[in-house]
Amino acid sequence: MTDFSCFAAKPEFAIRVVFPEEKEHAYRNRFERDRDRILYSKGFRRLSGKTQIFITGYDDHARNRLTHTLEVVQLSKTISKQIGLNVELTEAIAYAHDIGHTPFGHAGESILNSILNGCIIIKDFNKGMDDEQKGFKHNWQGVRRLIDLETYSNKYYGLNLTDHTLWGILHHTNLEWKQCGKIIEENGRRNCGLLHEMKVCLNDRLKLDFYNRYAGLIGNSAFTIEAQVVSWADEISQRHHDLEDGLNSKIINEKECIDKIIRYFAKFFSVEELQEIAILQNEYKEWRNTENYAIHKMSTLIINTLVNKLIQNTKNNLKSLKTKYKINSQNDFYSKKDEIINCENNWGSIVSYDAEFGSCHDTLKNYLKRRILNSFKTQSMDGKATHIIIKLFKAYVTNPQQLPDRTIRTLFSNYYRNKNQIKKVKTVWSKHGIGYWRDKLEKMHYTDDTSEYKAAVLRTICDFVSSMTDSFANKQYKLLYNVTE
Repeated sequence: MTDFSCFAAKPEFAIRVVFPEEKEHAYRNRFERDRDRILYSKGFRRLSGKTQIFITGYDDHARNRLTHTLEVVQLSKTISKQIGLNVELTEAIAYAHDIGHTPFGHAGESILNSILNGCIIIKDFNKGMDDEQKGFKHNWQGVRRLIDLETYSNKYYGLNLTDHTLWGILHHTNLEWKQCGKIIEENGRRNCGLLHEMKVCLNDRLKLDFYNRYAGLIGNSAFTIEAQVVSWADEISQRHHDLEDGLNSKIINEKECIDKIIRYFAKFFSVEELQEIAILQNEYKEWRNTENYAIHKMSTLIINTLVNKLIQNTKNNLKSLKTKYKINSQNDFYSKKDEIINCENNWGSIVSYDAEFGSCHDTLKNYLKRRILNSFKTQSMDGKATHIIIKLFKAYVTNPQQLPDRTIRTLFSNYYRNKNQIKKVKTVWSKHGIGYWRDKLEKMHYTDDTSEYKAAVLRTICDFVSSMTDSFANKQYKLLYNVTE
C-alpha cells in the first residue's frame, strides 16, 4: 500500500503571520494551538446561532452553522486519516472555515457585499466608495476576524494563527464572487438592476479590494493538501444535510429523493447497497412509520459514496504526483511546492473526484439547489434576512451612537488606521473614556465628509453586523425600529 504521509503538513514549517516570535508551547505543536485558539474564540461560539439553510429556531433538528462545522470537522478528519495527512491542521481549518459567516447564511453575506460595493445605497453614505474599501466575503472575513478582530494577547491583534491554517480557511471556497447576475444590458449600456436602482455598472464581478491587505500575509507557499480536504468535506457535508433537511422540512419527499439518488449514483453502489436501496424503494409508502430510519439510511448511503470516491481518486492523484516529482518525504514535498504550483495546471484539484463521478456529484448539487435552496420556504427566509440587514445598516449609519461602546472604540481605531495614524490607535483604548469618544463621534458624523471617516464607519458596522447571530440581529432590528410581535 502506498504511503502518502509525505504530503502531510509539517507544523515546524508553518509561520505565525502576525507575531512570528511567539514562544512555542511545551507539548502542543503549532497546528494544535491554532485549533484550540479557534475553539475558544467568540466567533466560533457564535456559529451556534447562525443560519446554515433555515433560519435558526425554524426547526430544532435543522442544521445551524455550528453543527454544519462539526460535521465538516468529522468528515475532514476521516479523509485525512485515510490519506495519511496532518489531522491537527485539518481540524484547525475545518473548525474555522465558516467563522467569518454572517447571520442568515449566504443571504446575509450577499447583501453585505452589495452594501460594501455601493450597489445598495445607504443614506448616500456609501456612494462613491474607494475601490480599496470595497467588498465582503465570508472566507476573507474569516481571515480578517482571526488576524484582526478576535482578541487573545495584548501583544498583537487577532489569534496569531499560522499561515497554513489561514490559507486553508481562505481557500475553502472561491476567492472571488461569481459573475454578477444583476446587470441589465439596455441600449448599449450596462445598468445595475438591483432593487430597481438603475445606474451604469462597469464590473462583471463585485470587488473585494478591501481584503488585499491580508493577501500578502498568506502566500501560496502555505497551501496544503489538508486545506483541499476541508474544502471538499464542506461540499460533501452540504450535499448530506441539504438532503436530510430537505426531507425533514418536507420540501422534497422520500420517493423523489430515492429516485434521484438511484438515477445519479446507482452505477457506483455496491451490490449490498443496491439491495438496501431496493428495500427502501419498495417500502417507501410505509416510511411514515420508519421515517427517521429511512432518512438516515439514505443519507448514510450517499455520504459514504461521496467520501469513498473522494479518497479513492485523491490517492490516485497523489500517487501520480509522488512519482512525477519524486516525493518521498515531507521535506521533499515542501521543497517541491512552488514547482507543483507552477507546473500543475489544476493543482487546486489534487483532492477531487474523477470526471465521471464528479459530473454526477455536480448534477446532485444542482438538483438540490433548485429544489431546496431556491424553494419558497428558503427564499422567504432569505428575503426577511435581507430586509433586516439593510435596516440594521441604515440605522447604524444614520446614528452610530446606537453602536455598543466597544464597537465605537473600534470605529476610531479603524479611522486612525485609515489615516495612517497608528500611534493614536492605542490612545483610543487607554487615554480617554468612552464619553469622550461618543462626544467626538457626535461632532464628526455631521462634519467629517472624508473618505477615511466614511470607510471607518462602513467597515465597523459591517464587522459588527456580520458577527451577529440570527437572534441578536432580530433583537437589534426590533429594538431599533420598535417592532413588536
